[in-house]
Amino acid sequence: MEGREQTSIENVARQVGEDWTVAQPDMISALKKALQSAGEWANKEGRKIVLNEAALYALHQKDPYKARAFIQALASSASGGMIVMVWKMLEGAEIETLELTYEDRSKFHMRICLTLGNEREHYETDDINDAALIRHLGILKINDQPRFEGFYPLHLK
Repeated sequence: MEGREQTSIENVARQVGEDWTVAQPDMISALKKALQSAGEWANKEGRKIVLNEAALYALHQKDPYKARAFIQALASSASGGMIVMVWKMLEGAEIETLELTYEDRSKFHMRICLTLGNEREHYETDDINDAALIRHLGILKINDQPRFEGFYPLHLK
């Protein structure tokens, strides 16, 4: 049982300094539900990843900084597809396109195309709460050309 507790989403969140995401039992349940939803979405869409607490723990062991970014994403988005997109970015996928449509009190739609090698994957959402994920992107210019690069944890303290 001790090994199971060590690999739990709650333990990983605490170890990466995101205690606020697991401060209440309902918050822990919400993170677990978001992770489960992402795993189910990936399976349904035929994406070649496994998302569960063991995978999150393995990410934490490999790169706590990335695990922190992922925990923050789980806490801000309940969209399975968007969580999968974040995971893929943490694995090295790059944003090829990001399209955002917003009309006040009427419409929100975000579509992101990721590339990893020769593979191209599209992710879409109509949930405005997913716009919070944009603030995790590295935003820069290279030779005066716009670029989104990487997915990073926020310093929320």
